[in-house]
Amino acid sequence: MIRLDEFNTGLLPMGNDLTRLQVRFLGSAEELAAAEAAVGRDLLAADALELGLVTTAPDDIDWEDEIRLVVEERRSFSPMR
Repeated sequence: MIRLDEFNTGLLPMGNDLTRLQVRFLGSAEELAAAEAAVGRDLLAADALELGLVTTAPDDIDWEDEIRLVVEERRSFSPMR
């Protein structure tokens, strides 16, 4: 579960003077408005995925495989093999 708050909407703007949500949805006013409307609500993974706040939301069946793939991918970036 995640919850958007004032940090996502401008309490501490980024160096470019945009909020984190404005950067995430740059060029998509409708998606930005939908995300801003969710501020203060608890969002389940599926809700966050629908709003475009997360990249993936693996379910219980895929969880172990998804985590394994993410770890392997990140490890491949490391110069320490």
